Amino acid sequence: MASQLSDLLESGEGKPILFLHGWPFHRGAFSKVIEHLHPSYRCMALNFAGMTDRVWPDDTVYSFLAHAARTIGLIEQVAPDGCVITAHNTGGTTARLIAARRPDLVKHLILLNTEIPNHRPPFIPMYQRTAFWPGTYTIQKWLMRRRWFQRSAAGFGGCFSDPAHIDVAFIDLFGTYWT
Repeated sequence: MASQLSDLLESGEGKPILFLHGWPFHRGAFSKVIEHLHPSYRCMALNFAGMTDRVWPDDTVYSFLAHAARTIGLIEQVAPDGCVITAHNTGGTTARLIAARRPDLVKHLILLNTEIPNHRPPFIPMYQRTAFWPGTYTIQKWLMRRRWFQRSAAGFGGCFSDPAHIDVAFIDLFGTYWT
């Protein structure tokens, strides 16, 4: 199983908090929170496999169970006595799986705006089916550079009750992943 240690960003000292992002985000989703917490806590923000430019082996499995197994291995390495896990969006599913499989590694579980188990917005299955088709990534990059798509429910607009909150900082942080 590939290590995620290189995908972990650590800051601060104290009790460990592991931050798990959702899709289509990356560990930067927690950067503002970490700015406030790192003076008192050891903040660890993880990039899940497949959510960065890093090339993973062809046999990498991207399921929730696989993310949970890799993350459990990471926690065993960096916080063997356990940590607080803070997760949002689909990262919440991975966090719940970690807590169910290894409750000894989870001191507290903080879930923010997580998905509902066994429920997906209608466009997610389409994204999953087409993810590995030739040209899909290029099309996604093209769409994500379009303001109208960024603000749509299929882009980042579904992440906000008011799409006007998709400001320059948000697009700079997450939109650049797609550009």
